[in-house]
Amino acid sequence: MSGDWYPAIRAFCNHWRDAPMLQQTFATLESEFADDNDACIDAAKSLVECACRVIIDELDDPLAPIKPEASDTPINALVGVAIRL
Repeated sequence: MSGDWYPAIRAFCNHWRDAPMLQQTFATLESEFADDNDACIDAAKSLVECACRVIIDELDDPLAPIKPEASDTPINALVGVAIRL
């Protein structure tokens, strides 16, 4: 398999090059994907969570925040907030 399977993910990670956790998770995804390892599924889920957190941190309005306060917010709640933003 090749990285041609996830061009939008690569473009997203290129756009936010200054988000270290996102970059580390993307590197893990690429590594596991290249090795044809099932761990790429977990890395993809982690990447979605990181992407949501980056979007929320960047786009949330400090005057009317909708960012969840809990650090253990479920991924479905993070996705919902990111979509609303």
